[in-house]
Amino acid sequence: MQKDSAMSALKMMGIVAVGMAGLAISKQDPDIMALARRKYGSTLLSINEAIKTREEVAKESTVAAVTLLARFEIIACQDSSTQEAWICHLQGAAIMLRHWTKDDWDRVTNPQTPRTFLHFFFMMAMGSIIKRMPAPAHIRQIVQSSPLFKAEAEMEPAIRLFDIVCKLADLHSSSNEAPGVNHLAEKISAAMSIEKELLAWKSHLPERWKYSSGENKLDKAYGSPCHVYACPWQSYIWNHYRICRRTTHAALLHYLETLALPVTQAHPALIDACASQQEASREIQAAMMRELRASMPYILDFYDKSKGNSRLFPQHSGVFGLLASIQAMMGVADICEEDAEWFRQEVGYASNQEIDAGV
Repeated sequence: MQKDSAMSALKMMGIVAVGMAGLAISKQDPDIMALARRKYGSTLLSINEAIKTREEVAKESTVAAVTLLARFEIIACQDSSTQEAWICHLQGAAIMLRHWTKDDWDRVTNPQTPRTFLHFFFMMAMGSIIKRMPAPAHIRQIVQSSPLFKAEAEMEPAIRLFDIVCKLADLHSSSNEAPGVNHLAEKISAAMSIEKELLAWKSHLPERWKYSSGENKLDKAYGSPCHVYACPWQSYIWNHYRICRRTTHAALLHYLETLALPVTQAHPALIDACASQQEASREIQAAMMRELRASMPYILDFYDKSKGNSRLFPQHSGVFGLLASIQAMMGVADICEEDAEWFRQEVGYASNQEIDAGV
């Protein structure tokens, strides 16, 4: 297969490692997983050898191989102590992109590549939220200035949302600072500003981005409502909106609860306003969780029955990016036990669906 493919050997090694890991999980076969980890190790060694030269660092296939290792970590690592190992690979890929020149970006000609890169950048921003650090400034600059990300109209809403997610990463990176009243007030104001931007993002979406609601016939675990989107790309971006909004309100609730202690003797109107916002934030969190669940049947079904498409290319599904974002949300925001159990099952099922689509 590799001999007959025009794909680079390095990228193919990463694909084989991820595919074997997905097969091992699907079959619950430790022997296949052992082989997958060996392929992972050999891929990592080959990457380390390749990036010694400037030419290899600037190849799209090298960056792709590194991000494939991140995907391997997302689906193959069951130990909670290593569940964030995928972030290390994404950080390495981000450093590689720092060295790309305009000519390197001009060589990226595949029409699907901008979406693939943006999938990767959303994962990176969510990893930054987990690590409580700002999103890489040069990545934000690439998205804002590169003509590659302005080539199609469907990219514009995603780029606007990516900027908001980066602002959330900035906000979350400073949440460990000393919680003085003035500092907390600034953080509450910043969180509310992000919430306003998220609402504006939704209200300014083109008509073609609106989704419909139907009856879920895939699996009773998701509940009755089911969203139907124009394409998987839109469902992926919509779910990042939901995850970002829910995480924003988790941060806002944290700030309000911390502020509640020093303002117990404050004006009753201020206390009532804080309590009212807490209630509203919890309602928004619950609503975003319901919408996430309703979107899953469409995403995991991998086809649009109305158009007769039996299968989509896996790079269009965004399932891996969504899994990383869900990891970030679960690591940052409080999740009730029922939803936590549902997500744990979801991660395994979605990983297997993604690998199955790739195979």
